[in-house]
Amino acid sequence: MSPASPASSGAHDGPLFSAVPDQERLAAALTIALAAAGDVGYEWDLATDEVHFFGAVVDLFGADAPPATGRAFHDVVVGQDLSARLAALDSHWTDAGIFDCEFRLLLADGRYRWVHDRGQAARGADGAPRLVRGVLRAIDRRKQYELSLEQNANFDELTGLFNRPRLQTALTETLGQVQRYAAVACYMAVAVDKLPVVGEGFGRAAADAVLIGVAHRLERLLRERDVIGRVNVDMFGVILHRCAPDHMAAVAQKLLQALRAEPIDTPDGPIHVTLSIGGVALADAASDANEIMAKAELALGNARGRGADCFVEYEWSRAQRREHRVQMEIAEQVLRALKTNQARFAYQPIVDSGTGTTSYYEALLRIEGPDGSVLPAGAFLPAIDRLGLNRIVDLHVLDLAVAELIAHPEIALAVNVSGLTVSDRPWRHHAEQLLRGRPDVASRLIVEITETVAMQDVAEAERFVHAIRALGCRVALDDFGAGYTSFRHLKSLSVDIVKIDGSYVQGLPVNTDNQLFVRTLLALCDGFGLKTVAEFVETQAEADLLRAYGIGLLQGYHCGKPQLDRPWLRDLSPLRVAGD
Repeated sequence: MSPASPASSGAHDGPLFSAVPDQERLAAALTIALAAAGDVGYEWDLATDEVHFFGAVVDLFGADAPPATGRAFHDVVVGQDLSARLAALDSHWTDAGIFDCEFRLLLADGRYRWVHDRGQAARGADGAPRLVRGVLRAIDRRKQYELSLEQNANFDELTGLFNRPRLQTALTETLGQVQRYAAVACYMAVAVDKLPVVGEGFGRAAADAVLIGVAHRLERLLRERDVIGRVNVDMFGVILHRCAPDHMAAVAQKLLQALRAEPIDTPDGPIHVTLSIGGVALADAASDANEIMAKAELALGNARGRGADCFVEYEWSRAQRREHRVQMEIAEQVLRALKTNQARFAYQPIVDSGTGTTSYYEALLRIEGPDGSVLPAGAFLPAIDRLGLNRIVDLHVLDLAVAELIAHPEIALAVNVSGLTVSDRPWRHHAEQLLRGRPDVASRLIVEITETVAMQDVAEAERFVHAIRALGCRVALDDFGAGYTSFRHLKSLSVDIVKIDGSYVQGLPVNTDNQLFVRTLLALCDGFGLKTVAEFVETQAEADLLRAYGIGLLQGYHCGKPQLDRPWLRDLSPLRVAGD
């Protein structure tokens, strides 16, 4: 029996409805409603196996006639999905509720369609199912969206390789195999040498092409069982399954030689690049993936320190083992503090150089110890950096800062983010969720990135700054002068505030070189319309000279030390948000 289509009279000539006129009109209305919604209704007679469809039949099945029997319908369900529908039906025969499942159809024209099937059996007097009535809804768009979310959650957008979180999961699984079955495996951190120089000289497209080329070469040179991911701007991670520690060096040398031997094609022509590689054996490496990656990256740093284009295997010294144990204990204390609300802010004022009034506060993370002591950032941030836990900490800092700004609408706060967070889209998405519909809060949040981090990948830093400013927040470039930012970069980053590194401020009245640098920078920032902050101001003489040079804001012990209590609750004078 052919189905009723949206273009037909709308009357259903199957067994679902009787010939009573009111029911005929109801059937027609139901068919039209289903067609308008893009859904397909069906009735399946279990005794004869006949199936009748109505609604948007052509939209779902195409021009060919839909399956006329239950068996024929199951023939077009993709084999690996059929078990899901059969299981739902089997469960439904003994359950008076509604069955619900999703599966794919393989149509006659070769297309796949995802459908959501929801229905219920009509039962006879003996309780046995006689008919099944349900609705099929096409869900291709939702499935594509879910696939896109999964792709973004697990894969690097540029190279298509695993991203850092997904690689960490794979590394955790591999470590479990090593520990349970005494298997052998290694992990390598593989970095492209001097990638910022490529971007500086040839542009972002060339740097991206280099990364893609390196990714393809790694995939070609390594085995299928090995796992590759992109873990940082210029760094890849490689899990070598069934690789003994003494074979790791041979694998690394093969990768190094392959990059030396042949340049990578880019839109600007072939570019020669080299790699630096750090490796660690999993058997005696660590108790978790973070520690393994941290060790490999430490070895990678040693390889770069030797001039790059080489491989260094991680080795422990007794002193390193002791230091690492201490760092692990500190990191554990920090993570425990985040979970138990023992992480809090110390607030340091940033004051107007002319009036001395507080413009905003920098919120500096502090950790309460079990004995009531308070750990300053310098006591735990190195351990957090080394073990790759910055993202967790930065997310918590963001949550604390936004909560504080909501509770105290009279203040503005600045928070620092790490280099990993600058390239971390989940952090940006979390910020969007927290600040959506809260322009009053966003306008009082200042996000600080360091100059060194910004220069590691200028294009990524530009994207980060643009995204944060689009939320209504301001961005400050911290520690300016500590790296090698060019004036062109300063303009392209489009930050709102520039903070002069404290090394140029301390002893400024007696250092003529620093005086020249500070005056030049202030003139430049004034031309760009940027606010300026001098860090580590400790004396009246430094403050007076900076004020004479035209600095906008001052920060340092001379203006106020970080305080655990909220200083604005004592200071009743109004605050002026930077940028007002």
